Amino acid sequence: MSAGDQVRDHSSVNDIARGVIAAALQPLDNTTSARIFNLRTGDTRPLREMVCSVIDELPLHIDLRLGARPYSSQEPMFTVADSTRTREQLGWNPQESVGHAVLELARTSFPSLDLNQPTLR
Repeated sequence: MSAGDQVRDHSSVNDIARGVIAAALQPLDNTTSARIFNLRTGDTRPLREMVCSVIDELPLHIDLRLGARPYSSQEPMFTVADSTRTREQLGWNPQESVGHAVLELARTSFPSLDLNQPTLR
């Protein structure tokens, strides 16, 4: 992978799906403009740090080669949204850590793996 200095807000797909459903169930108001809801957990950190923490949390035995791949010329180094409106208007809050989401994916895709149970949040 790249050196992993890209900063993102890391979210589980289950949390994002819950947010999309909450937005879809919102009653329409009298405005004609679209409403934007940013779904983010607040787990804002470099990709490298997130990957290493998931590897440690589960624990996985991976030969991680940080910096083996160059950054894409079109990749932003910092991308984080403001989710204030989402939390206030939808009452949406993330419930699942990225480590837990990776565990669930691994259990489904690779049932023979022996992994630790990470915390939900």
